[in-house]
Formats: sequence, structure tokens, C-alpha cells
Amino acid sequence: MHLSLIIVTSAGYELTVQRLDGLATAVADVKIHTFVLEEGTYSLGNDGAKMEVGKVDLVDSSSAWNGFTFGSEVTPQQSYANPVVIGQMQTSFSDHWVQFWSRGASANEPFKAGDTELTIGHHTGEDPDTWVPFVESAGYLIIEAGRGTLKGIPYEAGLSPKLGAVSADDSFEITASGTMQAVAKTLLSIEGMQNEDGGLPVLRNTTVSKITVKIDEDKLADDEREHGREAVG
Repeated sequence: MHLSLIIVTSAGYELTVQRLDGLATAVADVKIHTFVLEEGTYSLGNDGAKMEVGKVDLVDSSSAWNGFTFGSEVTPQQSYANPVVIGQMQTSFSDHWVQFWSRGASANEPFKAGDTELTIGHHTGEDPDTWVPFVESAGYLIIEAGRGTLKGIPYEAGLSPKLGAVSADDSFEITASGTMQAVAKTLLSIEGMQNEDGGLPVLRNTTVSKITVKIDEDKLADDEREHGREAVG
């Protein structure tokens, strides 16, 4: 399943999910976690978190067929010792799905301290269809790893190790601090792309001490969904 935001305005947003296996039968009870932030730069002292929120326009899409080389470079407004990048496509002008991803100095590495620029991109995995690209917008969040309270809301941010897949149905546990009293929402993004088939992070479960994640693939070119190692913000 893939999440697409269709319309984003100051009054709200519309979203949809679509299957990535070529089938059209509706899937019921799909749970989605969202979090809305005002664009701008935030500080630990004034806001409770060192972070920045922005939006960037993207044209060319990466895929298994053309490599993970496309994206727009973003210069962070603050320096980060342990940055975490989360993002979501905010438009859906094309009939095709596009998935957010980010990278640091190289395509298979996350953005990290010392990198002068962050690359934001979108990909279409192994989708064999080709089309004239539309200009799509991606929203992104860069936040310093750690725990805190943002505008009265407790949060925890981190970057997982690169997770390894053994079979198509394997999921993985990311250790959390265990200090949160309750977890209402969990947001995930792949940082860097080890496997050029293109992956999507899928949330299986969240508790105060661990997050269960699966790195999935589309089935638009073949039924194989074994993906490999990825770092997840």
C-alpha cells in the first residue's frame, strides 16, 4: 500500500492509499499516522526541538530502471550532530505513485553531520510504466535525534541501523528509549537507498520500547519483495 496526499492547504488535507500489486480490490481498515507542522526553523530553547520544516519541488523520479540519482538539493538552515530526516510527498498530479526518499553525500547513505547538502527525491520502485514527469512537491522535516517536548507534545526521533531482510515477510524491531508514557503516532522514512529496487517503510507496530518495521517493495514488475538493508528515520 502507498500513501498519497492529494491536496494540502492551511485548512487541511486530503489523502488516499493505493495498491502496488496491480490489483484493484479495495483494502479496508488501513491505518495512517500523520503529523502537521508549520514550515520554518525551530530551536530547542524556544520550541522544544532543534529542527526545520520545508517543502521542495521535484521533477525527475528515481526508479529501479534509471537508478537513484535524481533529487533536489536542500541546504539545512541549522547544523545537526545527529540529523533525522522524515518526509512525505504533498501532491499527486500524476496518475502514478511516487514515494519520498532522502540521501546524504551518496545515494546509499543517510544525511549526516558534516554533509553540506541534503538531497530530497521521489521514486517509483520497479514500476515498469514510463510517463512525462509532473512537478510534485515534497514536505520534509530535519530534526536532531533525541527526546523532548515539542509545543507540549512528547517526541522521540532517531535513525535506525540499516535493516537486513531475509524473506519477503520479515519485519524488524527498532529499539526506542522506553521513556514515552504512550505512543500515538509513528512516522517513517527511508534515508539513503541500498537496494535500487526502491523500498517503502511499513509500520507494523509501535510500543514505548520498540517499533516494528518492514521494508516492502511494489509488485508491479514482479512478485519478489525481498529488499535488503535500509536505514529508517
